[in-house]
Amino acid sequence: MAGTITHKIQEEVGATVNTLTGLYPLYQSQVETVNETSSILSQVKERMKELNNRSAQVADTVSELNGAQRKLNETILNVSSVSEQTAASSQQVATVCEEQVGMNARLVELSAELDQLSVYLKEPLVSFRV
Repeated sequence: MAGTITHKIQEEVGATVNTLTGLYPLYQSQVETVNETSSILSQVKERMKELNNRSAQVADTVSELNGAQRKLNETILNVSSVSEQTAASSQQVATVCEEQVGMNARLVELSAELDQLSVYLKEPLVSFRV
């Protein structure tokens, strides 16, 4: 009986060894697959870090662009204000020029009147000459 049990144990151990020997290539293949997967995941992790860094750089650049855009908008508003002031000044100058044209026309009229008066006064003065 002890011999039978021992023999049975030896057969089962042999069968187990044969099964494990047959499964060893599968185990090796799975270990290689796990190692490859680990390597790929490490690469993905590094790429994700790079992506996060680039995303932070893009966010910083966008922030800088927003600041530049605000400054540009302020400058455009200032230019617009100066343009409006210049237009108002130009309008005032045009008005003054129109007034001067009117005054010049009146001066020409007065000059003509003075010329006529001068001719009119010359006639009596000629009679006073000796």
